[in-house]
Amino acid sequence: MIGVVIYCVAFIGFIILYELHKHELKKAAITQNNLLNSITEPQSADIIGKTSDKRLPTIPNTKSFDNLKEEIRSLFHFSQLHIIFGIDYTASNEWHGRKSFNGQMLHKIHGNKIYNPYQKVISQLGSLVEDIFSIVKYYCFGFGDQDTKNFAVFPIIGSGEEIVKHQYLQTTKTISLSGPTCYAPIISKLIDSAVRNMQAFMMLIIVADSSVDLNDILMISTLQTLSNISNACVVLIGIGDGPWHEMAKIEHRIRELCLKSPTMAAITNKKEQNPLSSTNSVIYDNFHFVDYNKIANAHQRTNIAMDKELAKAVFKKFITQLKQTRLKFQQQGQVE
Repeated sequence: MIGVVIYCVAFIGFIILYELHKHELKKAAITQNNLLNSITEPQSADIIGKTSDKRLPTIPNTKSFDNLKEEIRSLFHFSQLHIIFGIDYTASNEWHGRKSFNGQMLHKIHGNKIYNPYQKVISQLGSLVEDIFSIVKYYCFGFGDQDTKNFAVFPIIGSGEEIVKHQYLQTTKTISLSGPTCYAPIISKLIDSAVRNMQAFMMLIIVADSSVDLNDILMISTLQTLSNISNACVVLIGIGDGPWHEMAKIEHRIRELCLKSPTMAAITNKKEQNPLSSTNSVIYDNFHFVDYNKIANAHQRTNIAMDKELAKAVFKKFITQLKQTRLKFQQQGQVE
């Protein structure tokens, strides 16, 4: 008899806990759906423009590379620049070169030559970066391979541009492509490095063949955390067939989400609060997209210097954040 009573009590307890669990799942689903609707809901250019222009000044496209260099030098008040390359080893690299890379895999190696688009980006940015900044340190990480998939990154050892190029070459020969694509792990690593070294500026250059998925809650949450960090930014350089024509809109939507998203703030893990959030109310414009193919095609048509145009495309978007950080530090009396 006692056993029957215990069983009944346990069964009733299980039913209660199950109903509570269903209720929590329902609440979480509603919250997530509201968030996704707010992300994917089409927004007019006027709405995007009004919000962005109010907080984030636009950068004219007419500046020469030399003028751009001088402006960056005048605004850059960090002790050094850290360039972190993030290399995409997801399986889509196998077929995303059908149109843009003569049908070849985007990681195809051709002896020791600078051959594939990943090698070209690393090579073309290297010397010009050092021409702008007095102290530059290089790092490189891979993601999306068979071991890291969409939850981790692995180091491609190297401390200088030439070493990074060499190590990329050696590493790529042994990699098994996998996926799926997720940029959150490598951006989280960037955030951690930036918080640990506030005197240096960290620029993560992700070279990849896939766009940002606005339905990826972890990715959007990570980008929102990034927008609170003054000394870090991400430049996603899109290579391969794309399509990349929607990335400008996605970049704007990410910016809008970071500027005004109480929903995302509410579902962010409270145990992992941004250590800068209590003292930093500025939202930094620090996620950008560059279409590599567009620059390469313009280079073929006009004979422009490819390396300068790529560097210009990367660093012209960097100026808005430098102006934001300089203004903040001027207000704090840290710079003149």
